[in-house]
Amino acid sequence: MPKTAAKKESSTGTTYFQVPLSKHPTKSASTAEAESNASISKVFQKDASGLTAYQRHKKMMGDYLSFYGTEVADVLEKRRSSSYIVGKTELDILKEQHRFLRNEEDDADNSWESRVAKKYYDRLFKEYCLANLSRYKTGQIALRWRTQKEVVSGQGQFVCGNLECSATEDLRSWEVNFAYVEGGERKNALVKVRLCPTCSYKLNYKKIKTAEKAEKEDKKRKRKEKRLERKRRKSGDEDQSSRPPGEDDKDVDKDVSDGETDREEHSPNEESKDESSVSKELKDQYSKDEVSRIWSAPQPEALEGESKEDEIEAYFADLFQ
Repeated sequence: MPKTAAKKESSTGTTYFQVPLSKHPTKSASTAEAESNASISKVFQKDASGLTAYQRHKKMMGDYLSFYGTEVADVLEKRRSSSYIVGKTELDILKEQHRFLRNEEDDADNSWESRVAKKYYDRLFKEYCLANLSRYKTGQIALRWRTQKEVVSGQGQFVCGNLECSATEDLRSWEVNFAYVEGGERKNALVKVRLCPTCSYKLNYKKIKTAEKAEKEDKKRKRKEKRLERKRRKSGDEDQSSRPPGEDDKDVDKDVSDGETDREEHSPNEESKDESSVSKELKDQYSKDEVSRIWSAPQPEALEGESKEDEIEAYFADLFQ
């Protein structure tokens, strides 16, 4: 409960009130600005945490385009044609942030929101690629980098990375070795291609067929071994019938132990497990639980004392999967 100010009366009848001194020192301008930026950062993260990953992608693409100097008409057109969620009008954002020529001071004064958008945009170009799977049965898979339009629209990230597919459900990331030529130099890079279950099957078609062929050969080999085992046992019984009396008793214990060993080596459970191991692995590989991703998970709150880079990485941790 706040204390009331002390009242004093002078000899002239004038009443004076004693104003209590503040216990908190006045904050410097730099400290106040830093706290203001921190609060803006927290508010931005809190507001964006309720959006899906695709909505946050569209938001950061809009922030990047408006801040880093595309044409005004292009920015307005992209915002009209998307489901971008904003709290300001396009004119407000363009007036505040658009620059035709940028200098170091402009970049130094970037907001947390603008820095996140730029870092996200720059990383997108080398994170995902697109695939042409029209010749998947022969194992000829063509890869290429995405264009700026495809990066902004989310093609290959939120839409299937197959050029002939537009699926958006149950996408899964596959890491592929991308060989390309740049500046006359041959380079290799491990990049991601996001595909729906059907296109994932096409991407791995050759490996799946190779595994199926190996499984069939394994079954054929085991059937052959069983036939040879039956022939060996049958020939062994014929040899025993032709032996003189008395020799059969000497080999009873040996035959029993050999039979137990054979049954252990060729137990039905083990054979069934071996035969179904490859098919079960393939089935689990394309299960719905594995390929589905939760893209609208809430963002983890920034830990006290963590750097801005760590804070930015945590913000779009679920965007690069």
